[in-house]
Amino acid sequence: MKRLRTPGFTLVELLVVIAIIGILVALLLPAVQHAREAARRMQCNNNLHQIGVGLHNYHDTFKTFPPGVTHSNWVPGSSFWSWRAFILPYAGFGTLHDQVDFDFAAWPPSWSTPANLVVTGTDLSLYNCPSSPRGDQLSPIGYATSEYLGSSGHFALTVTSPVTDQFCATDASIPRTNTGIFFGNVGVRMAEIVDGTSSTIAVGERPASADAQWGWFCGPGATNGCPSGTGDVTLASANVFGTGGLYSPDLNSPISNTHWWSFHDGGALFLFADGHTQILPYTIDHNILIALSTRAGGEVVEVP
Repeated sequence: MKRLRTPGFTLVELLVVIAIIGILVALLLPAVQHAREAARRMQCNNNLHQIGVGLHNYHDTFKTFPPGVTHSNWVPGSSFWSWRAFILPYAGFGTLHDQVDFDFAAWPPSWSTPANLVVTGTDLSLYNCPSSPRGDQLSPIGYATSEYLGSSGHFALTVTSPVTDQFCATDASIPRTNTGIFFGNVGVRMAEIVDGTSSTIAVGERPASADAQWGWFCGPGATNGCPSGTGDVTLASANVFGTGGLYSPDLNSPISNTHWWSFHDGGALFLFADGHTQILPYTIDHNILIALSTRAGGEVVEVP
């Protein structure tokens, strides 16, 4: 009697099919991950474009870019308001901006208002790079963070003892010896960017710290010494510690809080003063980075 063969796979055939599927998945997974990262990088680029629109709209209104951070002696031990807070209505977040009472500090609660604390705890996708796993976190005290810092130029003398530098001035007569676009109390006019707006960095990427203690959204978290916002709202391409620049991060080291970097491969995205964005590679010459960070250094440099 002849046995009929029932349809189906033999064990060998099934193993072959599984092996083929495994190979295809292994081949396709990097491509899928690359496509996802490309989409995240595009969104990050769009965020910087929108920030650039906000900065230019602010400049059109006040004829100056916003100060990097405001500083007033009447709120000792508090965090002050940053350029990110000032451009909110010019970047599409007018309702959030309307909640802020700038007569009070961003933090702590004893120097702030309940409405201000709602704003400082609001996580904004505009200020977070989607490639970063840290972008949607809050600090241990509920403060929202950001991936994008304003460029303060070459050196940011923010941790000095005694505090004597211009970051700590308390009025609008602050000397403009800072070499970048964002620093304390005073806004920079477009006309002051004599090196050219297309070759001067305005904003760059530096993710918040893993513990969310660096990179606060509305104002600097530092409460000692000179609260200029370095590490929270502004960053210099060099600094008094000699750790500034643009290079790959050491995710286990706090030194990564003091230089430009991103979770993108090979470099970080930057917004220039004219509104265009581009990625700068970790291989960039440090002197070129410094030249791109200063607004009136007199250097002749091509953007890589």
